[in-house]
Amino acid sequence: AVGAISTSITFAVGAVMTLAVPATLSRGLLRLVRERGATVQAVAGGLAIYLLLGLAFASLIGFVSVVAHAQFFVQSGHVSTSDRVYYSFTVLTTTGFGDFTAAHGAGRALAVLEMLIGQIYLVTVISILIGRRIEQSRR
Repeated sequence: AVGAISTSITFAVGAVMTLAVPATLSRGLLRLVRERGATVQAVAGGLAIYLLLGLAFASLIGFVSVVAHAQFFVQSGHVSTSDRVYYSFTVLTTTGFGDFTAAHGAGRALAVLEMLIGQIYLVTVISILIGRRIEQSRR
């Protein structure tokens, strides 16, 4: 399909598929925690979802840059996939090294959304899973 489908459609399909994976894993993780408690597999699943969220946002960054027909970052005209992944994880973890900065409002809004989701996810999901795991190991 490469070349037969426009780049924006390709990015859109990739972004939807990338977002579907964490959603599907989240449902499985919830079922696993309900049925068996916070097992090592549940904790690993929670961390896998967190990593997939970073990759999903990297895909969204690619989609936004294609749809906006403008460079996404102030610092660079050509951005590789690894640059988008790197930026996504520095935003998700709120590390923010500053070597890449979103060039327009849509990019900044996406960064804020990613920061909030990343922190809320860590504070709620991971802390609950780890807390339950510690509680189970004490029994």
